[in-house]
Amino acid sequence: MKKLILVILILALMPAAPVLMQDDEMDCSASGIQAQAEELIATYADNQADDEDVEGALAQVAALTDALAQLQVDCAVPEEVVNIEINYDEIPQERLEDGAFVLGDPDAPVTIVEFADFACPHCQAYADTVKQFIADYVVTGQARLEYRLFLSGADPENGRLTAKLAECAEAQQSSGFWKAHELLFDLGKLGRFNESTASTVAETLDLDLDELMACTEDANQIETDIAYGASLGVTGTPSVLVRVGDSEPQFVSAGGRDWTGGGLPYELLEAIVQQLQPS
Repeated sequence: MKKLILVILILALMPAAPVLMQDDEMDCSASGIQAQAEELIATYADNQADDEDVEGALAQVAALTDALAQLQVDCAVPEEVVNIEINYDEIPQERLEDGAFVLGDPDAPVTIVEFADFACPHCQAYADTVKQFIADYVVTGQARLEYRLFLSGADPENGRLTAKLAECAEAQQSSGFWKAHELLFDLGKLGRFNESTASTVAETLDLDLDELMACTEDANQIETDIAYGASLGVTGTPSVLVRVGDSEPQFVSAGGRDWTGGGLPYELLEAIVQQLQPS
């Protein structure tokens, strides 16, 4: 599996304050975060050069990852920024030849490809990051989001059903998939899905419940997406890859780590999109 190797000064891929900051307050400006990230990565590179022991090198990678993760906590995006209203009807949409749902300007140079499961707790937690990315970069035409339906094992029965509900919402309503996508993640955060989930989706989105359920009998986009994900090496959710132009999606390598599982931090998504904009 190829990996997208990005030469990125990781604007806030989350470095740890205790290592770099002696003041009581952290500098969470873009320049301050970037400076901290650069210093951490430089320190990691120096230590890696001095340590030929495999276990020692792995420990350094783990320490760097932990340090970067800490900055995400210390310089967290305010909740009010994440909780933004998105009018999906105003964003270009299409379905690819294999049926995949894509949101955003067809001319955008980069597409973020997410494999996720509405029933997966990690995907539910990552949904706020994706929503912010849509607001900042998809709405503005700088990137696209390709959402692939996948199963995590968290709730195989209802995970599959919710995927079918999202696909079938599109059959009844313009932007139905993306509205259901947002709604299902919101519902998932409240607890496990149950027998009333379909009726909740139908009522909230003003869909015909009988038609919705009849559609789920034949809806099979999730099977296509699972097979496609397996061909790319996707093994869990969320998994986030990058498609440049019309190329095949690739995993990302950045900050001394191969991001082959889990959601990409917002700052890394941001850096990828900014790096791949036309000059």
